[in-house]
Amino acid sequence: MNPIEVVALGAAVATMKGDIKEDSGKIRRPLDISDVILRSLGVLTFDGTVTKLIPRNTKIPIKKTKHFTNPWDYMERGQIQVYQGESEFPEEAGFLGDFFFSIEPKPMNQSKVDISFEVGEEFGVLEITAKDHDSGNERTVRMEARGRLSKEDKNLWMDKMLNMHGIKVTIVNVETESKLSYYLNPNQSIHDLKRELKKNGILGKGMAVFYNDNELDANQQVKEIGIKDGSDLELRLKGD
Repeated sequence: MNPIEVVALGAAVATMKGDIKEDSGKIRRPLDISDVILRSLGVLTFDGTVTKLIPRNTKIPIKKTKHFTNPWDYMERGQIQVYQGESEFPEEAGFLGDFFFSIEPKPMNQSKVDISFEVGEEFGVLEITAKDHDSGNERTVRMEARGRLSKEDKNLWMDKMLNMHGIKVTIVNVETESKLSYYLNPNQSIHDLKRELKKNGILGKGMAVFYNDNELDANQQVKEIGIKDGSDLELRLKGD
């Protein structure tokens, strides 16, 4: 493996979950392949230190929110400075970017400001939202890692590290006639797949996943169904 890419972009890791199975005297656990946050993500606070919102090795997708207030009287705007790394000192951490947003001027420590960090399924993308509760002002900024791996590259790394090749399929929404390419983890269940598709706004209410004109059982694993590279999965309303 290229150590620079591993350090810079992170890698899929195996986490153990599910029932323990015994086979010929050996204990085996099913493996679930997950992307994780490689370096902690946080913001610079008024005391000059970096407060972590998402610690490293957190499984994604993830959204974390922390509450902050105004450190000075009658501030009219706040500055969000985003850092990555494990040090609490900004000079030792990696600066990712900053932005400003308007807040209601109030006496010191009277403002209520929420800062949210969200890392979704899209690899290497961080969304930061700052919201002032008193004024209702809200701003969201999207930050992208340079040199992000494509889904194809991620799949190659997973294959090299764990000898587990993702299954590339085309997901077709019958209602909208839209199509997209998608990689399936052989060990994931259809329930997990549907949850991912719903979170990304792909699977609508009352819709199910079909393969070869058969509705897929939520408890089945992808590898049990026999889905192959290049297959089509259809999303359509139940009973159609």
